[in-house]
Amino acid sequence: MQSTPTRPSHHANASRSLFQNPWPGMTVDPNPDSTLPPPPLPPPENHDSDSDTSPTPTDGTMAPASPSTAGLALPISIERVRALDPRPPHPPIKVIKPDWGRRSSTAASLKATWLGHASFLVEFPSRTVADELPRVLFDPIFSDSAGPSPWVGVQRRLPPPCTVAELPEFQFVVYSHNHYDHLDLPTLQQIHELRGDRVHFLVPLGNKTWFEETGIPTSQITELDWWDIATLPTHPHSHQELKFVCTPAQHTSEIGSKYGPFDIAMLPIWRGGSFSFVARLGFRVVHTRESILTSWHATPAHALRMHLALRARHSLAMHFATFAGSDVEALDPIVELEQAKREMMMMPPTSAAVGDWWMEGGMGVIDVGETATVHVGETEASGLENEL
Repeated sequence: MQSTPTRPSHHANASRSLFQNPWPGMTVDPNPDSTLPPPPLPPPENHDSDSDTSPTPTDGTMAPASPSTAGLALPISIERVRALDPRPPHPPIKVIKPDWGRRSSTAASLKATWLGHASFLVEFPSRTVADELPRVLFDPIFSDSAGPSPWVGVQRRLPPPCTVAELPEFQFVVYSHNHYDHLDLPTLQQIHELRGDRVHFLVPLGNKTWFEETGIPTSQITELDWWDIATLPTHPHSHQELKFVCTPAQHTSEIGSKYGPFDIAMLPIWRGGSFSFVARLGFRVVHTRESILTSWHATPAHALRMHLALRARHSLAMHFATFAGSDVEALDPIVELEQAKREMMMMPPTSAAVGDWWMEGGMGVIDVGETATVHVGETEASGLENEL
């Protein structure tokens, strides 16, 4: 008698259309600002959920498990804002015209250009001079708002640094999940209209049908579940390949152990546009130890822990400023990131000193439109495939 395959613990039904969090990761971290490493994990087949997803049980996104709201403090804590720090650790984020790192050498370098929010265009080194430079576009959103329509949703504070048409050639678009501020339909339609069959889309499990309904051919879509791997050529006639691995968004220590160290990581440090209306009213949402916000989005202190757990050589902050409700809210994440660095230096057993992003082992911020260039060495650049 043939045994029935075991259903992954994050699948809530047999049709792979409803998902749940098999981990207590959606509950409140009892000490979210702790810089201690996360606890050890079971094997990869027991997956955890994307902490930035909402319970939409019919569209393939993650539905939190029933214990997910245990211990959450509602309503959220707010306070009246202070004036802007007269000497912030970094000037307020500005938007500059991208040069895509053309001023620096393209040989043996990774180049990550921040397009705002969670959008990055990452350029990988090519195997040979004759090969086309592989580029991957992450979570592109060029719309003025993130929502179901231009009139309903969070309004953009910082504009994109360029148009979709002005982007250099890219071969892949990767979507982390299907929230409006990450999966933007007007931007997707522009990409498909301008680039046609020259672009391949990688999407999370449960989203392929939606992409097909927008007009994207099935042959241009790869759908991935947690821990799935897709190795794709950068061009139909190229021997150069990129390997994509779909991982959970939480428990980064396991990701770092399996696939690290990483040359560069792009890590969220804020809640994006969530509750930006509070900032527009002149108040600030406070990160408390038992806040629903800390179970949905990473704080700067969380992001710093991710950076260390991933064993990233360089990390860039994202998911802040673009949809902020005020200048203060746009600057707060930077201030809190630097504060978390100082606290980490004084907290055993880590007591780690983390410099700015361009320093080895560092993490920091760049402007929208700015390109961070990281040297990866001749050995890595000449390999048969790049891993993402």
